[in-house]
Amino acid sequence: MARLRCHFTAQGRRENINGTIESRSSLSEGAMSVSNVQVGRDGQSPIAAIGDSLVVQEWSGSGPVYMHVHHADDEAWHVLAGVLRFRFADAEIDAGPGTTIFVPAGTPHTYWEVEPSRYLIFLTPRLNRLIAELSAGADMAKVPEILARYDSAIC
Repeated sequence: MARLRCHFTAQGRRENINGTIESRSSLSEGAMSVSNVQVGRDGQSPIAAIGDSLVVQEWSGSGPVYMHVHHADDEAWHVLAGVLRFRFADAEIDAGPGTTIFVPAGTPHTYWEVEPSRYLIFLTPRLNRLIAELSAGADMAKVPEILARYDSAIC
């Protein structure tokens, strides 16, 4: 039985929990599907699973207003409800429920809510730390310097 480190946020309160992977099915070498992980009292609180190479979080809201690029990190979104609009150098894409958007490293992008949305975001621990630092209220004049520390930049 494998251990799973998770946290969930409810009503502005972050709590750490530990779960266990109760069933595991091999998909390919090193991959697995997970079931029977219980989080929170009602199972409705946004959750996050944090591993050594991947972070999965349930989010709402828009991304940064500026186009940006992560030179060495991939990112992906899976829309659960609402609509997100993604802007790339040469296109805009609306993503509704059930849509997954994958943005490979080196791809300039940004996104915003077209209507109130809930989505899963898949990112590296480095990008998770970047977003945490930017979300702490960074002065816009310092954003390029902060992005550079995480191998990212404004486009």
